[in-house]
This record gives sequence, structure tokens and C-alpha cells, in this order.
Amino acid sequence: MLKIKAMSFGQLASLYFPANSVSSARRKLSDWIRQNNGLCTALQGLGWNTGARKLTPKMVLLIMQHLGEP
Repeated sequence: MLKIKAMSFGQLASLYFPANSVSSARRKLSDWIRQNNGLCTALQGLGWNTGARKLTPKMVLLIMQHLGEP
């Protein structure tokens, strides 16, 4: 199990897409989040926006609850 902690969006994206470059992984994870309306709305409620670079532990946990563990 992944330790839930604050991390950059690129770090988390790289965990989900380890074979991709960081920029490609960020784009893919951002696409996944935008396509999941429930996740996107919940993240926005925590202060997230599409350009956010830092994720709080709550945001990381929420993403993992919706998308599964990387």
C-alpha cells in the first residue's frame, strides 16, 4: 500500500504511468480526473484546480479512492 502523503501532481502521475515521461503522465492523470466528474468536483472542494502542482494528503487519498492505487 502506498503511503498517503503530500506530493507533487507529477510524482503521483508518475506512479500511475511509470513508463511515461513526467509531463505525459501529468497530462494523462489530468485527463482521467477531468473525465471523472465526481472526483473532479470533490477535488475542487478541497481547493484543487487543473493547474495545481501540489497535492495534499487528502487529495492523494481521494484520487486513489476513485482511480485505485497506482
